[in-house]
Amino acid sequence: LDGRLAGSKDLFVAAEIGQSVPLHLIGQQQQGTAVPAGRPGFGANTDAGSQKIYTAVRRLGASNPVAWNGRVGQAMIDQLDVARTLAPLIPPADQLSGTELVADMEVMARLINANLGFRVLSAGWGDFDSHAGQPNQHTMRMQELNTAIGRFFQVLDPAWGTRVTIMTFSEFGRTSWSNDGSGTDHGTSAPHFVLGANVRGGFRGQRPSLAGLRRWDRMPFHVDFRDYYGSIIDGWLGGGGSDVLGRPVQSLALFARGPGVAGATLPAVAPVVVPGAGGAGGPTATMGQFVALSPVRICDTRNGVDGRRTPIAPGETMTVQIAGVGGVPADGVVAVAVNVTSVNATQPTFLTVFPSGQPLPSSSTLNPVPNRAVANTTMVGVGADGRIAIFNPFGAVDCIVDVMGYFRPQPSTRLVPLVPARVLDTRNAIGTPLGRLRGPGTIDLQVAGRGGVPDGVAQAVVLNVTAVQPVSGGYVSVWPSGEAQPVVSNLNYDAGRNVANLVVCKLGAGGRVSLFADSGDLDLLADVVGYFAPDGASLVAVAPARLLDTRNAIGAPRSLVGPESEIALAVAGVGGVAPTARAVVLNITAANATSDTFVTVYPDGVGRPDASSLNVSAGGAIANLVVAKLGANGQVRLFNSTGSLDLIADVTGYFI
Repeated sequence: LDGRLAGSKDLFVAAEIGQSVPLHLIGQQQQGTAVPAGRPGFGANTDAGSQKIYTAVRRLGASNPVAWNGRVGQAMIDQLDVARTLAPLIPPADQLSGTELVADMEVMARLINANLGFRVLSAGWGDFDSHAGQPNQHTMRMQELNTAIGRFFQVLDPAWGTRVTIMTFSEFGRTSWSNDGSGTDHGTSAPHFVLGANVRGGFRGQRPSLAGLRRWDRMPFHVDFRDYYGSIIDGWLGGGGSDVLGRPVQSLALFARGPGVAGATLPAVAPVVVPGAGGAGGPTATMGQFVALSPVRICDTRNGVDGRRTPIAPGETMTVQIAGVGGVPADGVVAVAVNVTSVNATQPTFLTVFPSGQPLPSSSTLNPVPNRAVANTTMVGVGADGRIAIFNPFGAVDCIVDVMGYFRPQPSTRLVPLVPARVLDTRNAIGTPLGRLRGPGTIDLQVAGRGGVPDGVAQAVVLNVTAVQPVSGGYVSVWPSGEAQPVVSNLNYDAGRNVANLVVCKLGAGGRVSLFADSGDLDLLADVVGYFAPDGASLVAVAPARLLDTRNAIGAPRSLVGPESEIALAVAGVGGVAPTARAVVLNITAANATSDTFVTVYPDGVGRPDASSLNVSAGGAIANLVVAKLGANGQVRLFNSTGSLDLIADVTGYFI
């Protein structure tokens, strides 16, 4: 560290995410700081008793260095300074991933976002010092690395993307021969990775030859590790590799550009006062205000609406024109609310809806299956060409898109998020007389003045509509009361299966909406989760990012969510969501359910409402869009009623 990392405060020049500082972060004049993977305890408490202790420690360390042996007293003062600074930035350990490296790299991203001056952040990753069972162990290690890097870039503010490089390193390699326990011994050659926006891709060196090696011979290496380290120091940290390593450095030409050459604007150095400080949708995120439309079908691959009459093929990305179609203006649109329905799927698959012209995100919007129509609403950014993209990885599937409204920068209406409240339940005479709806049949539902929606102010509402125990298949359409019934579907149901979908609907005459079921006999539920009015919050659309995946320890430990169990999910400051967000747009997917159940998403810090966000059948995978108000700590809770299941959450936008 000496002389290579000048210009930062000593305490925040370099850090190991862990409990102690390793040798590679200890120089002759400078050394790194240990930062725990979880909010610091001692030094960060705000009660009067703790503050009295901290004051005494500071005074003792500063005034009596002899008794404290000099460095000991200063180390205690430094520890207090570090804890006080970092406590607002790092969530408690139980809110981080249960996988050590994933948690460590999330903490790294949060420290970078805070712009405290760190130049080097390090984390131990193991255990690689194994001598048996290595095929399974090393597969797990690679999965951990993949998940950890994904989590790092989810949390990292995009403005830092061209100023960060990730490198792996190790003190030894492995031998080539395995022993009887499927293990190897310590060796001299191993691969390493360098990742980042400015890295020059490709391979360096060559694969070691195995020719002529006896059982425990070491493989020859072709890149000296000192050249590897020196190339990082010279190419990324500003030079001086030969001085640090005591020998000339043979450059590996790892970088196409130096840090930040792409010209991103960095966040200002400022005190961070909320947990989860980080991305805010990027420095040029555009806020959008909502304009509700009467629902209009703009794409149907079955009959040529939007000009296409063929299903989406496996591996194909279909684009759909949004700007200038179905009441959406030809320009000035930043995002759109659409209901996407899949039909005629030839095999189980998933569809990902994202802005046209952007990279394909690692998220899903809905999960089509054969012999069933599956629908889900999404709020998605519109590409520069005025289109959205829909990707299908497997089989062939027809796709229907109905537009319900759009978001624009000009003054319009904005979201006021609510704690979910039930405004319709045919089973309990809520919002309608007691009794199941017989299709074809319609319910006119009064929404304004109920469930927290003000009368005379709200112009559109966000409802989660659920079909319960239908006796046959059919669909539900929702539209403003008093207008002609549109040719759209918001919800598709099958016999005996409970299914929900989010609906964004303009309010009609008297503050009402109409719900039509085309066939069968069923109960209908509706929970209001927000409304649009002039004094609400504006939408910021973000590139879809995964915040939760209990299968891979993203946002929660790697385990099924059990019956009557909850997950507290940190949202503010994660995945491009601003720390000051009021509500979030999440696509929630349930998988591997052991029984039929329902999931409720609601703000952390309030009582769990009598509402459902997602209705799940045993064994299948199903998704539903959720607009969730955030709790005071920037979190939402996800409650599972019955059995066990995996939960996945992808963020597509937030309201601020």
